[in-house]
Amino acid sequence: MYKLTEEQCWYIINRYNAGRPPALDSTQIKQLDRTIQQNRSATAAELLSLTHFNTTERTIRNYRLSLGYRPRKSVITVKSTNINEQKRYQFAALHHRTHIKNYIFEDECYVGLRNTRQVVWCKRGEPTPKKEVSSLRAHVNLIGFIWWTGYIFHRFDNWLNSDTYCDTVNEALSEHLHKFNGFLYISDGVKWHTQTEDEILLLPGFYFEVVSKVKAGNGLHIIHLRELSPPYVLLEPPFSDASSIVSNQANAKQGKNSYYDNKICMVLLGITESGISSHL
Repeated sequence: MYKLTEEQCWYIINRYNAGRPPALDSTQIKQLDRTIQQNRSATAAELLSLTHFNTTERTIRNYRLSLGYRPRKSVITVKSTNINEQKRYQFAALHHRTHIKNYIFEDECYVGLRNTRQVVWCKRGEPTPKKEVSSLRAHVNLIGFIWWTGYIFHRFDNWLNSDTYCDTVNEALSEHLHKFNGFLYISDGVKWHTQTEDEILLLPGFYFEVVSKVKAGNGLHIIHLRELSPPYVLLEPPFSDASSIVSNQANAKQGKNSYYDNKICMVLLGITESGISSHL
């Protein structure tokens, strides 16, 4: 007489049984635990699809709770690539002997804000896993300036280009320009930074001579300037009583004003060499 094997009997019972197994064995429970640890944000339906258990989503949810998992909001972190870290180290190595107090750093970003957080399942006492994203999406345009004694973050509309970049910088720094005469202005290598001729933080009415020029590479030029007494009035006085200014300029021509003696500054520009010559 033909006799069915145990596996065949289980297949027939499992195939024609109207319900599903209400419980998981110890091996399946361990497998479910490992699957949850590897897929913290997976739903019960996704866990059921990953494990291929012949049970219900409700059973998966109950076992997940019995294993000690509780829902939490995930923590969002931004990825840091090796290329970005290498650029930071290279910049630090190149400028570690420079006078950092005379630097002003600028960068802009297009920040996107959206709800990227998700529910993750963790046991009591376990740290909440972090969700890494390459960038955050939304439409908030920001430009920031950081120097030794302060910082400014300014919001602007639309996108920056070679025409709007200088206007945006001037608008953001309009109240602080008097502090930055002769500062080293450092920005990234974006196209409109390296092609513009207006990235000089020098107040109007100052007169300079070029001492030396150094090409630092990557479209970056360092110009060594010496401030001199202007041979003529560069700007009309903003008020009617300008006798003090005229007398000061006369004294400067006679060598009596020591303000301009050895007044030296350096300007770091991201412009072409032909642009430097024509601008100065």
